[in-house]
Amino acid sequence: MEKKGFTITELLVALAVLAVILTSAFTVFRSASTAWLKGEARNQRYQQARAILERVSSEVTSSLVTRRGPVYFEGGPDKLFFVCPLPDTQTSDLCEVGYYLSDGSLMRHYEEDPDFVLLESDEDEVLGSNVTELKFEYHYLTGSIPLQTDDWDSRLDRYPEDSRPDGLPRAVGIRITVSDEARRESEDFETTVYLQTH
Repeated sequence: MEKKGFTITELLVALAVLAVILTSAFTVFRSASTAWLKGEARNQRYQQARAILERVSSEVTSSLVTRRGPVYFEGGPDKLFFVCPLPDTQTSDLCEVGYYLSDGSLMRHYEEDPDFVLLESDEDEVLGSNVTELKFEYHYLTGSIPLQTDDWDSRLDRYPEDSRPDGLPRAVGIRITVSDEARRESEDFETTVYLQTH
């Protein structure tokens, strides 16, 4: 009578084949999982950057100045402060707004009762986290030649040849760099905002 069953060699071969299949499946699963997590992180960066740029753009677009008065527009390469109209308010019709980086976060300065001293404050809110770079460029014209600078102060007559009578730049370029939580990957996002004539 013959005994039916597997030999030890057949069992070892079957286990080796099973190990190869499981290792391959795990590798595929891990690669898919890593790709999905990277896609999610990238999607979060895009959503955050879009929200930040929309908010900054809408407020910068409504900025206004007076040539000799307290309402002014002041910016450097990594910060921008200005005054803009405030909709639906009880206390004032103007507010101070500013943007700057602090400890990897994009901060938004906001003051409804403007004192016209445009400075950072402890009460400023975080507009976006994991923002590793913030850059502003200010565009203006000399005659018909477009130029740009990395700082702007509407109180100074540095750009008298600019045809804008209100002291605002013609446009503001905004670039932010947003990274993931681990700061391994980052992406740049940018837009140019054209300012209204008031």
